[in-house]
Amino acid sequence: MTEKLTLHVACIYMKFSTREANKGEHWAQPMYEVFHTFKVPLNGYNSDAMKNKPLTRGGVAQIFSTLLKGESDLHKAVQLMYDYGLSTGRTGKKTFEDYGANDYLTRAQATVFLKRLDAKWKGTK
Repeated sequence: MTEKLTLHVACIYMKFSTREANKGEHWAQPMYEVFHTFKVPLNGYNSDAMKNKPLTRGGVAQIFSTLLKGESDLHKAVQLMYDYGLSTGRTGKKTFEDYGANDYLTRAQATVFLKRLDAKWKGTK
């Protein structure tokens, strides 16, 4: 899944409002501006080409960790995914290596992350 599509889904899920893209501007740029206010580490802030690149599982961990805890360190972000029950790793070992931070995020994995996040939020209300 690309970085821009992951942000699009996150914006919808988190109910972030964005402005309309200006003429000639990448359609996702307003979303990047929202995430920039949270200091989320993203590659596409200043590069439309990077917006279109696949996002890694580590990138997803950093997005959620930054939004939920203000923490963008990759190792801490992966641990947050385990601590919040958003991931069980590839084999259930729940180590940094088992998480597969450098693997690209699939749509199926994104769906599972969001389903687990939704269950967590509903359980805390």
